[in-house]
Amino acid sequence: MPNPPETRTEGDVLVLTWADAGLRAEAEQIRRERGDLIAEITWYVASPTAKYPHLHGAKQNLSSTREKGSLARYLTERTDGMNLDWDTIIEQVSVLVKRHFQEGEPFVKIGRQTEAKPHKYRLDRLLEEGQITVLYGEGGSGKSYIALAAALSVQDAYEFLNLDMEPGNVAYLDYETDEEEQNDRARRLTRGFNMTNLEFPEIHYRRMTQPIADDIGRIRRFIAQEKIALAVIDSLGLACGGEPESAEVALRMYGSLRQLGCTILGIHHISAAQAEQRGKRRPFGSVYHINIPRSIWEVRSTSETESNAFRVGLYHRKSNNGRLWKPMGYEFRFDTEATFIKRTDIMDVRELAEGVSLADQIAAVLRHEAQSVFALAEELNVTEAVTRTTLNRHKDRFVRLGDKWGLLTGHNGYVTPP
Repeated sequence: MPNPPETRTEGDVLVLTWADAGLRAEAEQIRRERGDLIAEITWYVASPTAKYPHLHGAKQNLSSTREKGSLARYLTERTDGMNLDWDTIIEQVSVLVKRHFQEGEPFVKIGRQTEAKPHKYRLDRLLEEGQITVLYGEGGSGKSYIALAAALSVQDAYEFLNLDMEPGNVAYLDYETDEEEQNDRARRLTRGFNMTNLEFPEIHYRRMTQPIADDIGRIRRFIAQEKIALAVIDSLGLACGGEPESAEVALRMYGSLRQLGCTILGIHHISAAQAEQRGKRRPFGSVYHINIPRSIWEVRSTSETESNAFRVGLYHRKSNNGRLWKPMGYEFRFDTEATFIKRTDIMDVRELAEGVSLADQIAAVLRHEAQSVFALAEELNVTEAVTRTTLNRHKDRFVRLGDKWGLLTGHNGYVTPP
């Protein structure tokens, strides 16, 4: 009778090794189908008497005695002369795969920690450690540039976005472009940061074609092997593998993302109708694109025709684990061989200022000089009634100065929401 195999996990893959027999099995995509335990199992052998190191790979019903017996007879023929007890080996696999599948995450006790752990960020304000963050906006708004700059920042601890970071390995899973385009973008960004070729940070890149839920085993294994700290998914609509409006499709995708065990940055879009809105927008599709991510940032941009630059505003729309942060602004300037990034003030650009509350827009105008209700309403393209109501509602920020309104000392254009 063969000795029990040594076992280890690589992401979702259970690897079983019989060292004395030179035999290895890898079980992945383990699941229940109509009550039966199913796994994709690949067998390898390292014996000089075997014709090929790869013996067999197929979906296997580990609950079926008939299927296990048929597989044992087939593998006995493939390994003729090796004297392997395939009936026992396959039964060992069945027991260990079932145990691995049923084990799941361990139960732990919570509630008695005397000190709260500090809130950690992989990239300050933007990426909460170990959580799912979503950047969303209309096409061409600069989402992918922000995501790539964030990825390069984390990979080699460079402040591309002028934000502190905790460095770690990064994987970029790309459904929208390809290796050549992303490599060119990364090269231009690093040159704009005055790096030499030898200093360029390298991130792991993969062009994606399958829904992430269908490929999760392979991705989890890579993330475990390469110790990936941040995974960028560009974009979530295509990663769903179905209609983003479907709750079932969205839940399946986010369930897979939670299995990755690292910080996640997902890129998502808005609908055509949302793109026409001046105020706050929402991600396209099911409400779960809002409910499941722990942090959500809206991205807006503005550029002039034939200009080599555009400006981007990031607006924190949701945070489950802490405060909402002030909007952040960036300017991307494109030269022949480099892309330059610098921080800017979104309140200086009307199109970007529209992404914040009316009170913040009023404050941005009043920081230059006091204005009448009529002048404010005309500049902000709202009614006088709405303007007056907003001013009176925020008397902790605004003060009446005769027939005009001014900004109280200490306010510089917008405040951090509670």
